[in-house]
Amino acid sequence: IIGEKDQNFEPAIRWHKRALGIHTYEADSAKWACTQYCLGNAYSNRILGESHKNQERAIQCYENALQVYTRTTNPNGWADLQDNLGIVYQERLLGDKSENMEKAIAYLKKALLVHTRRVNPLKWALSQRNLGVAYGKRILGEKSENLKSEIRCYKNALLIYNRNAFPLDRAITLFNLGLVYKNLQQFKSAYQSFRAAIDIFESLRSLIAPENYKSITDTQALDDKLIISGESFTQEAKRKLAEDTHLVYQ
Repeated sequence: IIGEKDQNFEPAIRWHKRALGIHTYEADSAKWACTQYCLGNAYSNRILGESHKNQERAIQCYENALQVYTRTTNPNGWADLQDNLGIVYQERLLGDKSENMEKAIAYLKKALLVHTRRVNPLKWALSQRNLGVAYGKRILGEKSENLKSEIRCYKNALLIYNRNAFPLDRAITLFNLGLVYKNLQQFKSAYQSFRAAIDIFESLRSLIAPENYKSITDTQALDDKLIISGESFTQEAKRKLAEDTHLVYQ
């Protein structure tokens, strides 16, 4: 990636806005929808500007694209938009938090109507993991049932995120699964999940050049959506592991 991340999205936003002056809905609805989709992604990932305004603009762009991308005419595009809306609503700053989370869950469930394990296992796993995060943040409903749903979603994702092909995705998912078990006070299961996550992550160190280590291992911690480095991820996992080892064996 070339250039500062916070600056890279600014020209993308300008270009997409200019493109919308040419690709109007009336002139070419397909290109208009595609541009709306890309503009929504740019706003969703934008670093500059006010976060709540970026989120609302992303939502509007995605909803615009859905005027053209229907489940019938463009099922994959429709499902991707549902997934993206689900992620934005999880983090939405405006509106009622509980309502936002319900919308997030509804959108992610819609995405899974198309992102099935048989048709697209990778997108199925990603949607499952996103849905697990949403259940973990859910305010409405029985807490125990939400936690069970969260566990089920993470376990589904782990069916695809095997250690050989997707080690980092597997480690992150295992770590978040460990957090759920910890909240349920199922400390032995939490210990096993944290231990497996650490083992995978430590195995990746020897494969990554030190100068590239941070950029490659930077990822989103699914429990709170904070960008953390591989080092802090490992230290947090070890801390949780130490806590649960004490609780299991005391």
